[in-house]
Order: sequence, then C-alpha cells, then structure tokens
Amino acid sequence: MIVILSGIEDLWQIASYDDQVKRRFTKLSFPPLSNAKDGKPIASQIERFCQRAGLLPPVETDLVPRLIFASYEMFGRCIENMLNAIEVALNAGATQLDAQHFARAWAMQEGCPPQLNVFLAPRWSEINRSGFQAS
Repeated sequence: MIVILSGIEDLWQIASYDDQVKRRFTKLSFPPLSNAKDGKPIASQIERFCQRAGLLPPVETDLVPRLIFASYEMFGRCIENMLNAIEVALNAGATQLDAQHFARAWAMQEGCPPQLNVFLAPRWSEINRSGFQAS
C-alpha cells in the first residue's frame, strides 16, 4: 500500500522520533514550484484531470501561474486546488473548467475577499498571502 501525505512537515517531525515508524515511511521533499520549470507539466495534469472528469480544460493563458502562486508553490496544494476547482465545476454542471471555478474553490479554502482572490485580481502576483492559510 502506498500512502502519500503532502505538506505534513510537523507530522514527519513527530514520526521521526520513532525508529520503527521512520523505517516504514519514505520522505520525499519537493522543491517549490515555478511556472518556468513546472508550468507545462502542471497544465498537462489539469488537462488529464479534466479528461477524467469529463470536462474541457480551461483556456485562460495565465491560469497555471496563478494556480502555482495560489498553491504557495507547493505541489500537494496545487493538486488539491485543481481537484477542488474540478469539483466546483462539476457541481455547477459546467462542461468546461475555467478560472471562475478555481476562484470559487480558492475563496472557500482561503476565506479571502474577491479583490484578494488570486484567480480574479488583475495584479494577482502582488497579493500578500500571509494573511491566508499557508499550511
């Protein structure tokens, strides 16, 4: 059985105190995501998830950099945000995933006002995310 836990540094610290637990787990650390390095694979993953969900992929050209930023450059959060947006789209009866679905999902998760929503704000890369959840 394979179990993947992402973004759980505190849990790893606790588990590291027990040698038996340490032997049963492998820790992988992912470097922070960047659009330059990871943009194309992230876009491909969105397309694959959309295909599996029966949705057309989004057409917005700046969606992936916004997604990476909204995910605090963390791989696990990026996947989580993709899946949350797809869930919003499916619940809305949409046939195509778009930035509005990401915006709604992210607003529910982060509790941010619309003007600070990374998927809605024109100057999204200037948003200070420190007031939002970062775990």
